[in-house]
Amino acid sequence: MTTSTQANGGGISAFMPLLALLLATGGIVQVAEATASPASRVCRPGPPLLPPTDGRKNCLVIGDSVSLGYTPLVLQLLNSSVCQVQHAPFSTDGGALDTKYAMQCFDQWMVTSMLQQTHYDAIVINSGLHDVNYSGSYPEEYTSPDAYKENFQQLKKRLLTHTPHVAVVTTTPVGYDAAINSLVVQYNDIAVSVMHGEQPSLDVIDLYTAVIDVCGKVPYNCSIEASPKNVHYNQAGYKILSQAVASGLKKLLSEAEAEHAGEREEQRRGWRPQGIPHAAATTGNVCPGGKMACPGNTTCTVDHYSSAGYGCCYAQPAPVQDCGDSWHCCAAGLKCGSCSLHGCDCLAP
Repeated sequence: MTTSTQANGGGISAFMPLLALLLATGGIVQVAEATASPASRVCRPGPPLLPPTDGRKNCLVIGDSVSLGYTPLVLQLLNSSVCQVQHAPFSTDGGALDTKYAMQCFDQWMVTSMLQQTHYDAIVINSGLHDVNYSGSYPEEYTSPDAYKENFQQLKKRLLTHTPHVAVVTTTPVGYDAAINSLVVQYNDIAVSVMHGEQPSLDVIDLYTAVIDVCGKVPYNCSIEASPKNVHYNQAGYKILSQAVASGLKKLLSEAEAEHAGEREEQRRGWRPQGIPHAAATTGNVCPGGKMACPGNTTCTVDHYSSAGYGCCYAQPAPVQDCGDSWHCCAAGLKCGSCSLHGCDCLAP
C-alpha cells in the first residue's frame, strides 16, 4: 500500500528544494525591498566667495558639469568689473545634477560655502542631462516629465525670492544618441514652458540651438565635442556656450539697471534676499579643512566631488552614517547597503 506521503514524492521533504530556491531568490529579495529605503544624497556647498562689498554686481550660474566647463570663460568675458560670476554648487564632476537634487540643496547653494548670505543680481539655471539619465548609469537621477515640470515650477518660485532677474539655460544635445536626445528636447520644452511661458515670463538662454547650429542634426560627430560620444565640449565648444551665457547675463543686468531708475530695486519693491538665516553662519558646523560649513541640523560628510572635500547630509535623525561612497548617507538607526555613485539604499538593522 502506498501512503499519501509517498504518493506525493515524500511530502514536505519534496518541497524543500523549491522552498530553498524561493528563499535564495524571490523571497529574500522581497524582504530586502520591504526594509530598504533610498539613501540621502550629500549636498555640495554654495560658492566660497564672500558677498561683494564694493558695489560690484554678483552673478550666479547653477548647473551641471557642462556649466562647470563654460563658467570660467563666462567670468573672463564679463570680468569682475561687470559681474562676479560664481557657480553653484562648489563642486567638480556633476555639479547641480538633476532637479530633485537642486530642490534638496537649493538653500545651501544660495549662500556661501561658509553659510554667509549674499545677494545675486542675476541668476541662470540649467538642469536636464541628469534628469533624463543620459548615460543610463544613474537611475536615482531620472526625473519623470511631470515631476520635472513640478520641480522647475518650484525652483522658479524659489529663485525669484532672491532676484527677479533669472534666466533658464536650455540643456545641450546628446549628439551621439537620437533617442536620448529626443528626451532632452522634450525636457527643454518643459523647462521653457515653465520659465518663459508661465508668468512671470523669464529669459531663455538657448544653448541647445547654439550647439545644433554648429554641429547639425543629431546624431552627429562634431568638432566641438570633447571626444566621440561625450556630452562635454572642448575649448572651442565651451567658448561658444560661454558667449551665449555671458550675453544672457549682460541682458539680465541691463534690465536690472533699467528698473533701478536711481534707487535700489529691492528698496522700491520691498524685496529682500532670502535663504538660510544669518544665524546659520554662527550655529553651523564647520567641516574639517575649514573650507565650508553645514547648517546646524545637518552633518559634514566626506564628498570627493565637492571642491571643499565635504558636503552636508540632511538625513534625520542624527548621528547619520556616511555610506563611504562619497555621495550618500543614512539616518541614525539605519545602515548603508551596497552603495556607489549609481545608487544606494538605507537598510533597517
